[in-house]
Amino acid sequence: MAAALAVIIPTTQASWAYVPLELRLTGADLVVVGKIDRLTDNFKVGERMHDVGAITVQRVLKGPANLKEAQVAWPGKARFALSTDIRYRVGQQGVWILTRDAKQPNVYRASYPTDFQPPANLPDILAALKKLATMKWSPAKAGLQMAVLVEQRDMRRARVQAGGKPVKTLARASVYLMARNTTGKPMHVANYRFDEPLKLVFTGPDGKPIPVKLYGARPPKPPPLAKHNLIGLPPGEMRAFSYGLGLPVIKRPGKYQVTISYANDRDGGKLVASTVWRGKLTAPMLEFSVAPAK
Repeated sequence: MAAALAVIIPTTQASWAYVPLELRLTGADLVVVGKIDRLTDNFKVGERMHDVGAITVQRVLKGPANLKEAQVAWPGKARFALSTDIRYRVGQQGVWILTRDAKQPNVYRASYPTDFQPPANLPDILAALKKLATMKWSPAKAGLQMAVLVEQRDMRRARVQAGGKPVKTLARASVYLMARNTTGKPMHVANYRFDEPLKLVFTGPDGKPIPVKLYGARPPKPPPLAKHNLIGLPPGEMRAFSYGLGLPVIKRPGKYQVTISYANDRDGGKLVASTVWRGKLTAPMLEFSVAPAK
């Protein structure tokens, strides 16, 4: 499968695995518009102090509608700070994409570069949330649903070469398979690539399939199924199945279609306590358009 893209965040000089905004929103416990009005606490993680600020909530985009305040923590000042530190300040206002701290009750984190967005980016957040809300899901099978999400990047001004020669490219696109647990119990889905669990059909504007290579050669002795090959799905939650699946560069305008099927016949053995979903499921076909060059 396509690996996550590495992106450099100039403000921190840190290297991050690229995650689309929609996936950060999917995994968030809260998404709010608000301002850090004051510092409320601090606590120690290892040898490092972390500050806690109170966000006065002006608008809830995801979470309890009556929420008035949310506590967000970040690494405090240190002599030897990490390049991945993301710190905030009193008076900072915008959109906060928050996930619960693993150990501190009622405290959240915004620890990825796009987890805080300035007020001017609110329309982008609302568009991404609408995109998630309008995804087409498959009918539930044994409590599992699947959908496909696409992220399209304009490449009209990019310099793309193939075989040492420049190639005119309109766009690149990556698709993400989303899984949702519709039951009241936790479950897992297996993503063991040596079983080649995914099949992807990519169709161009002319109705002809475009070849997409998802997997490399299978080694003679693949490693055994491991816990990291099993994606946890809490009740009612959805998760991205894997990193984005990169599609071939798009050179022609028009409508493109993507269909992804998933199959698994493995159980989790002693790796996880909850059920590992087994069977076959196909997400609804996703159609997206690429505009012609201006």
